[in-house]
Amino acid sequence: MTSKDETWAVFWCGLLCPILYGEITPKEENRFLRELSGKELVYPDGKRRRPSLSTLRRKLRAYRREGFKALARRKRSDRGKSRKVSPEIIEKAVALKREQPRRSDETINNILESSCLWTNSIVHYRPGFRSVTTRGNTPRRTRRRRSDTSRALPRSVTWI
Repeated sequence: MTSKDETWAVFWCGLLCPILYGEITPKEENRFLRELSGKELVYPDGKRRRPSLSTLRRKLRAYRREGFKALARRKRSDRGKSRKVSPEIIEKAVALKREQPRRSDETINNILESSCLWTNSIVHYRPGFRSVTTRGNTPRRTRRRRSDTSRALPRSVTWI
């Protein structure tokens, strides 16, 4: 448990401590939780909010089942993975970008939409896409200057 998780667990434990240590009888428990949900509190992240009654009941139930560790925030099981887009679609988008590094996000999305793989924007800010779109992987454009001045009009010519 990290210090941030511990801070959250201590916060919830502090809110529920009258119930946890038996200062409030089980009959008065519901009234206490309703009163607590009506108060505006400063959370560990610095925001002022009112805890919902269902959250307080859920935290109390979790503490009774699993103890102090249950009050800490849990990491998502799908952390670091795209929740909307399958890995196959991301691989296809990366392959399209590697094939043509100057290809824009919009173009890749259009290609994926036309091949019926995806209907929304997937290219922008996707985990597997960053290494392909970094500056080092794309060739630099060279500026082309027109050196042929024979077609240019002299300054003395005025348009009528």
